[in-house]
Amino acid sequence: MASTPGVSATLFNALAKANINIRAIAQGCSEYNITVVLKREDCIRALRAVHSRFYLSRTTIAMGIIGPGLIGATLLDQLRDQAAVLKEEFNIDLRVMGITGSRTMLLSEVGLDLSRWRELLKQKGQVADLEKFTQHVHGNHFIPNTVLVDCTADSNVASCYHDWLRKGIHVITPNKKANSGPLDKYLKLRALQRQSYTHYFYEATVGAGLPIISTLRGLLETGDRILRIEGIFRRVIGTLSYIFNNFTGTRTFSEVVAEAKVAGFTEPDPRDDLSGTDVARK
Repeated sequence: MASTPGVSATLFNALAKANINIRAIAQGCSEYNITVVLKREDCIRALRAVHSRFYLSRTTIAMGIIGPGLIGATLLDQLRDQAAVLKEEFNIDLRVMGITGSRTMLLSEVGLDLSRWRELLKQKGQVADLEKFTQHVHGNHFIPNTVLVDCTADSNVASCYHDWLRKGIHVITPNKKANSGPLDKYLKLRALQRQSYTHYFYEATVGAGLPIISTLRGLLETGDRILRIEGIFRRVIGTLSYIFNNFTGTRTFSEVVAEAKVAGFTEPDPRDDLSGTDVARK
């Protein structure tokens, strides 16, 4: 635009990241205005995406949480406690539009009251349907950005990432299943993520959420080479340490493993720890 390079690029980038298709473009010769033609149902979402990109309004994000177990419940409580800070200090209006487990899901049109999500899930929960859940969270025409957080260890949920990214949905997950299978599938996910202007974050899969993956990626991008990787994998060490310290012969092995699971030391399926599968995935 006039005297300020990059304004049009910022506009189109905001629309692309909101997964909004542009039908036509017109720009006046003065370069003081630009017009885009969109589908009617995309207009409000496009306006909000552009406003947030130019810092004219808050960035509104529709979020869906999959797996309200130990990790998911902790995340929901953290979001509850940080909601005001995100709005006031970071200008982010984060709305949890749905929570789903393997059997029950809870949906909202405007955003759930996270101070009562456990109670609401019991009282107003409906039969879980992952496809319906995804459509609900992503189908809001008033919110330009959608994020699905997979807090499960379910390979069936991980198999949906490709479709979510293709639809322009951002994915955040500690689930290792999608990244520890065939390499070509992982590479396709990364390529699709770049093509669809989405984010695919999985930092929490190793190192207890420490920025290991992003640090390694940054080193590689600046010319360093990985010669060797050594480490102690916390989850397995935590599981076995708990078992070794508590398996004294007065209780059965299965009782100690069950106790470790309740305490949050193991994977959702402790056999992944005991068999070494979790180490292999990491």
